[in-house]
Amino acid sequence: IFAREIAFFQDNTDGLVVDEMRNPGGSVAFCEALLQRLIPTPFRTLGFEIRATSSWVQRYGQTLTLLKQLGAVQWQIDNFENIYKDLAQANREGGRTGPLSLNSTGSLILLPAASVYRKDNVRGKIVGWRTVGAGGNVVPHDVTVFSEAAATVTQSLMVRREPIVTAEYPTAPYVENIGVRPDVEIDYMTRDNLMNRGTAFVAAFTKVILERIAAGN
Repeated sequence: IFAREIAFFQDNTDGLVVDEMRNPGGSVAFCEALLQRLIPTPFRTLGFEIRATSSWVQRYGQTLTLLKQLGAVQWQIDNFENIYKDLAQANREGGRTGPLSLNSTGSLILLPAASVYRKDNVRGKIVGWRTVGAGGNVVPHDVTVFSEAAATVTQSLMVRREPIVTAEYPTAPYVENIGVRPDVEIDYMTRDNLMNRGTAFVAAFTKVILERIAAGN
């Protein structure tokens, strides 16, 4: 369905607004599949720096064995072999891996899909407010049998292609805590937007994209 809509947008629009508000997270594979229909060139996806527990090592060891048994292409086997080695080494050292791919190719470089949006090729500016800074995944564990309490443990951190500089945090490539920062700041959490169902916010980001279209970028 998304591919069909992208084909329509490619034929009938001059620019595209991608609404990323109220995104609580979800499937890495699904997110990357959407990006492959929005970015018309090869691109580097987010890597995941993994806390290399024995379960991670076992999971990727089983995946690697399965790929070999099914006769997967050699480059895919090589990618997963490298991931497995990185996990195993980090596990032995009691630390974290480098940025790894979590998709079925085992690669951080993804190619565009056949049906992809090719306009606004400088790629759109991020407009709005910074995200909360949740950039990885956590797993809950029971805290003793009778406490009825739970604790969450970070299993991975999302890693950008380039470090980001902010006033609040040390320069780092992580999404965790730092969040995604807008190129154009527009505050949605105002009384005006609350009382008028976001009319001012929609008008503000519409002005931004119209100016980019008019400027030819």
